Amino acid sequence: MLYLVSDYKNPYFNIALEEYLFSSDNFDDDIIIVWRNEESIFLGKNQNPYVEIAHSLINDRKIPLLRRISGGGTVYHDLGNVNMTFIQKNVKLDKIDFIKYTKFMQEMLGYFGVKATYSDRKDLLVDGKKISGSAQCIRGNKCLYHGTLLFSSNLNNLSEFLNTNKNATSNATKSVRSEVTNLNQYIDMGVEEFIEKIKEYIILNVEAPDQIVLNDEDLEKISQNAEQIYSKDRWIFEKTPKFDICIDGEDNSVVEISVNKWRVKSFIIKYKNSDKQVMLNKFIGELFFEKNIMEIANEEYRQYIDIIKAVF
Repeated sequence: MLYLVSDYKNPYFNIALEEYLFSSDNFDDDIIIVWRNEESIFLGKNQNPYVEIAHSLINDRKIPLLRRISGGGTVYHDLGNVNMTFIQKNVKLDKIDFIKYTKFMQEMLGYFGVKATYSDRKDLLVDGKKISGSAQCIRGNKCLYHGTLLFSSNLNNLSEFLNTNKNATSNATKSVRSEVTNLNQYIDMGVEEFIEKIKEYIILNVEAPDQIVLNDEDLEKISQNAEQIYSKDRWIFEKTPKFDICIDGEDNSVVEISVNKWRVKSFIIKYKNSDKQVMLNKFIGELFFEKNIMEIANEEYRQYIDIIKAVF
């Protein structure tokens, strides 16, 4: 079993590191990675950022937004959120058992004297409150499972940043909100010591532990993927599944918007009890960012500015 405790805190680097170790044939054994990020928000692979995050807060505070290669819901990261990734290679599809990784983390928490239970969704709970969520990815004969461990995370930011009143119709995966708590309420140590103890537990409890040492070529490839893939809008936003928005205005108006791959496909204002409708075709083909849409609205559609603002 290979293992790595990442010293890197950049979220784009860490998500690229995880995918690199998952995909690379240079590391042909099973792998455990322990890592944490500076403040950031991670979407699941099939999620819609329009309905998942508080955009104005995140933009104002310049919080990075990323998209994972795994499914699942949206997660808030900071240096108090410790993450564990389990990668299994050369595995048959019918032999994949993700719950064993949940149990590994559960038993590891027992090493710290914490009694955790797990739910049908493979969340880990302490006193009924969530301290860990997980997500998975399967590619060919490889599988990846990663889970969070809320140790000393800023739960106020978690609540604020993942709180949105936006709605849309789509096949995108929706996050399931839960009551959460931090492990430092139960474990009397700092997060750095906690990570060292996790490393200690891995060495004691896996077969033939061998620490990964990344060479210059590895680091260069990881950095390239972080910059060229995972930090780009085409990955973060343009992978969003198609969605439709319908919002009521104050004058019997209704705005209907269709967005595909984060580009506007139609933008129509209709009126209740009337056949009247206005096609706002200047928006078609534009990326569905508030700044883009409002710039066009201020130039072309000032008479509809209030209902367009209501979209965001």
